Amino acid sequence: MLQTSIPKEIRDYQEKIIFGLSIRQLGFASLAVAVGIGSYFVLTHLLSVPLSIASYCIVAVCAPFMALGFIRIHGRTFEQHLLLVYRHRKRGTQPRLYARTLLPDLLEPDAVHEIPYHKPTSNLNRRRKYEAQQEAASVRKTE
Repeated sequence: MLQTSIPKEIRDYQEKIIFGLSIRQLGFASLAVAVGIGSYFVLTHLLSVPLSIASYCIVAVCAPFMALGFIRIHGRTFEQHLLLVYRHRKRGTQPRLYARTLLPDLLEPDAVHEIPYHKPTSNLNRRRKYEAQQEAASVRKTE
């Protein structure tokens, strides 16, 4: 009998490409391998560090890159979380203004009803064009 597993939440589904890894996980694993190869050549050839010590350094350098492909913070990927942190830090520098009272509370009781109300239009450009045509038509009538 043919069976298939269906995830409870469809948004959690990730298509597996190679070795059970998604595209994102495979990309971060490739990045970790590239960083590992680069750090190997730097440590062994340029800095002449013994291989027994260099191997520990390479694992310490590559582990964060590998982990970024698998970590989810509050249901978001690392890139999404990093973008949210950046937006928060960027907006956090601006002062926030809070009003404790409403404008109608500051006015006299009779003045509340005198506040003009303008109904917002859905297409302001179309309204301006219509008003310009009406004004041009009224100018032509007066001439």
